[in-house]
Amino acid sequence: MTDENEKVQLLLDKANSHAAKKEFKKAFQSCVQVLKIDPTKWEAYFGLGSVLQQLNKNDAAIVCFQRASNLNAKNPVIWSRLGNLLRINHRPKEALRALKKGLRVESDNIFLNYNISLLYKDMNEPALASESFDKVISSNSEDPSVEQLKVESKWLKGLCALGMGDFENGWPGFESRLELSRIPQPKFEGVLWRGESLENKTIFLTYEQRFGDLIHIIRFVPQLSEMGARVLVQSPKQLTRLLQEIEEIDEVVDVDSEMPSYDFHLPITSLMAVLNISINDIPAKMPYLKVSNLDEISIPEFEGMKLKVGLVWAGKPKPDRSCPLPLLIPLLKRQEVGFYSFQLGERRKDIFENNVGWMLHDLSPRIDDFYGSSQLLEKMDLIITIDSAPAHQAAALAKPVWMLLIHSADWRWMYDREDTPWYPTMRLFRQEKPGSWLEPTLKLEKAFDSWVNEQLKKQN
Repeated sequence: MTDENEKVQLLLDKANSHAAKKEFKKAFQSCVQVLKIDPTKWEAYFGLGSVLQQLNKNDAAIVCFQRASNLNAKNPVIWSRLGNLLRINHRPKEALRALKKGLRVESDNIFLNYNISLLYKDMNEPALASESFDKVISSNSEDPSVEQLKVESKWLKGLCALGMGDFENGWPGFESRLELSRIPQPKFEGVLWRGESLENKTIFLTYEQRFGDLIHIIRFVPQLSEMGARVLVQSPKQLTRLLQEIEEIDEVVDVDSEMPSYDFHLPITSLMAVLNISINDIPAKMPYLKVSNLDEISIPEFEGMKLKVGLVWAGKPKPDRSCPLPLLIPLLKRQEVGFYSFQLGERRKDIFENNVGWMLHDLSPRIDDFYGSSQLLEKMDLIITIDSAPAHQAAALAKPVWMLLIHSADWRWMYDREDTPWYPTMRLFRQEKPGSWLEPTLKLEKAFDSWVNEQLKKQN
């Protein structure tokens, strides 16, 4: 029996070594060999679950973690990994049961408390999430990895507060993102602006995060101008022409250009926090983006067309924000409507894979930057989109926008609302269940029929 135990331990050690080297096939084989010798070895099931998760075989990984938990129900690490994987795979009720079982074993386990916090956040239970994040934040552990979990928890708790409209308590946590090691911040010379007088000073707003964030926050630049500042904005080239149309921006600086001279710098995403914006301070001015020469822009039209509708269904940063195009195809039944795709990137091929290119005009070949796409958006009567940069762009142009949202949406869109204080012309269609686009697209289709009928009535 001793030889058998030694062989099992040797195989487990091999599995761990292979996994550390990302030799997942070999790690998998070692774990399987262990189970052939001793099918009660929970460590082998746990190892299989870890390997399968790395290979994105999540259903099989969940089963392996479940088997491990059956064999060793007193191990909080198993429950933590199982619960988190169930959460990621949109199985919140099972995830909650697993994580609660783990907490009954070890109530102060920081990883279990962090994972259940994430779960509550995903379940749109911000108060419960915040309470659990507090347990992580107050932990006495000095483990460096735990320190980063604390920073993550401060940041995510801040997002919960912002989502509830509690901006005052949300901004400090929101600023914790600057301390996250997984999101390295570029270094800039000089003084970070923290609210000092800007009279006769130059402030350089540096680019951070994504296109949509920059479009969303650029509305606050006029406040800096009113404070007496000369405002420089760092921008990727795709947004340069559009931002140059904003009078209060004195200079748009390309992200690849040499650094300009300035008195203060600030990541533009921090602007709302430093200005201490409340939900009542959101500027009412709409539109705050503009383009010109619209008479020179034409788009394909057909006889009898009464309305023009733009579509965007996929995005890059968070794949789960993307909605399958087939769920939007029923909209195309309205013959009075011209449909135009603003979809860029790999997913524009969805038009042709679904054989709807003859009903959905692909405008992507005409889009070089956000200025060009804004000119085309101005031609639309309605834009239907996922949570993406074009959603911010169209709404900032004050175009009617219908946006499809995942169940656990970005903090900006708050909770249980069909409207948003950020954009008066925007309407929200939310997932009722994590990962399911069926309900919001059916609701959108019904609303779309009503909208088309109303618009046609107005034209008659």
